[in-house]
Amino acid sequence: MLYGAGDAELQFRYKSKTGRFDYQGAYEGVIPNLERRFRDSESDAVREKISAYMREGACRACAGSRLKPEALAVRIEGRSIADWTRLDVAAARRQAAGLASPATARASPRPSSRS
Repeated sequence: MLYGAGDAELQFRYKSKTGRFDYQGAYEGVIPNLERRFRDSESDAVREKISAYMREGACRACAGSRLKPEALAVRIEGRSIADWTRLDVAAARRQAAGLASPATARASPRPSSRS
């Protein structure tokens, strides 16, 4: 999505109130599209709007995850949602397979606080 599909031809379908439009072609990607529009635009307003998305470094508060601190504070097995999404699919599946489901957690006996 972000960097496009290279030279691959993709099928696009657009539906509107007036009908359907099918198109086959290359997908430029979000980032190349914004870079091209920023570079080619003669409008200062367009450049200013696009420049809001252009940063050289990661945010100090979220380290580039683009999530609020409250969302990053929720952890499963010590990992935030940002950490989980950085895993490849196979690794995430392996890690998640070892987690207890809510049904399993409810069915498990709770340790007694009485001695």
